[in-house]
Amino acid sequence: MEDRRGQAEEFAQEWTAAEQRGDAAHAVGLQQGSVPGAHDALVVHEPEMVVVERVFRMAAEGFGVGKIQSRLYAEGLPSPRGRDVWDRRVIRKIIKSDEYRPLTHEEISELVSPEVLARLEADREYSVQWYNRDQVTVRTISESDGNGGRTYKKRKTQRRRPKEEWLAIPVPAYLPRDLVDRARAAMDASKGAERKHLARECEQHRGMHLFEDLVITEVVDKDNRPVPPGVYGHKVLVTVLFSRTMPLIRYGMSDSVKLATSPHCPCGRTFALIDGIQGRVEDVLRFPATSGEQVSVEPIVFHRVMDSVPAGGWQVAEGPEGLTVLLSGVREGFADVTLVDTLRRELKAQGAIVPQVEVRRVPNIPRTTVGKAPLIRARVPGPWRKP
Repeated sequence: MEDRRGQAEEFAQEWTAAEQRGDAAHAVGLQQGSVPGAHDALVVHEPEMVVVERVFRMAAEGFGVGKIQSRLYAEGLPSPRGRDVWDRRVIRKIIKSDEYRPLTHEEISELVSPEVLARLEADREYSVQWYNRDQVTVRTISESDGNGGRTYKKRKTQRRRPKEEWLAIPVPAYLPRDLVDRARAAMDASKGAERKHLARECEQHRGMHLFEDLVITEVVDKDNRPVPPGVYGHKVLVTVLFSRTMPLIRYGMSDSVKLATSPHCPCGRTFALIDGIQGRVEDVLRFPATSGEQVSVEPIVFHRVMDSVPAGGWQVAEGPEGLTVLLSGVREGFADVTLVDTLRRELKAQGAIVPQVEVRRVPNIPRTTVGKAPLIRARVPGPWRKP
């Protein structure tokens, strides 16, 4: 009991220090539990950790973040904040987090102080929570309001501290290490090779910062002419600066993205920011417009509707007579007619002459010859779609 108290007290001291710095927050599946004679220490909260394990197992099976999100919704598993639909960023953060990857006693010994190590059980695995990783600075900015007065805004910048300044706090391990490693490997493998070193999500969630020191990224129109910030391009041309074995020079990717108009990001990074992603050009569906011309409907329009459908998988397939929506693993009680009405409203709002929309329930979403299950499939133009 004395060992347990000492361990909890040590955890509590480091936790309190983290709270004073303003960066204490426990991960999903961990909670503060009372230990006799000590302050609160982190313990496994099994009802949440079971859901976390479900996320890792789906990732290890090759499920992408979108499919994991849909499956959690279909199974009626709410997000950590109690919402019906999980934020995809939370799913990614869980899979990448070190709080779920068990470490051996030897590995832990390289991360914590001798006093903490002395109170850990040598034959037990622990994970770690990192604190003191980021330094946040808040500044007040004065700007003209255009009427002779001034407005004042707070601007927050964040930078990553050197790793030797990070603080590792041991937390109880729950998941098998092999499962965590397989999930991370599968998630990395699902990214296109040309995208892995292209950009990283902004720490303030403003978009994706381009790695301009590694890759030259050009957002261009269909004739390879640059488009200005704030305007979606037809494609992206990438020149890789770090690959010598297989150099890529102005390699074309059919992603439609938009650069941010402001050169300054609150996170403090100076690299260019992509603040809009519509999807791949080949996933854009075109419909006759009410104006008599043609309207292009971007993939994000369908994602807005379909990502909230309580199904394990979905696909919007374009055919000669209209759209067919395939659903698998649908939660009981879901009304297909509601989905049809929502899609028709969205297409009408885009200015399209709404085609026939049919919902079909299938055991599994069909895959291509290379094993992928595209969410949107464009087909041969039919009589209602102009070529």
